Amino acid sequence: MADDEIERLRAEIEAAKLRGLQDDRAEILEDLDTAEGDEVTFLEIQLAGVEEQIAALLDRRGLVIQEDMRKRPRPEPPASSGQLF
Repeated sequence: MADDEIERLRAEIEAAKLRGLQDDRAEILEDLDTAEGDEVTFLEIQLAGVEEQIAALLDRRGLVIQEDMRKRPRPEPPASSGQLF
């Protein structure tokens, strides 16, 4: 039971972090629309960093899902009636 609660809280934290990163990305993209000169380069670097963080978070989430799938018990095969067709 405690493991389920920990996983639920971890998922909530990751979801909140992802929303925050997505908001940051949207804000940077808005700023890029009006940026000029060196500011464009600075914002592009910031955008790349935020996108890397988003990718890393999604990669970790994918690894957790894969691990959960591996840990699940395999379903029982359907009962056979002894007939091929």
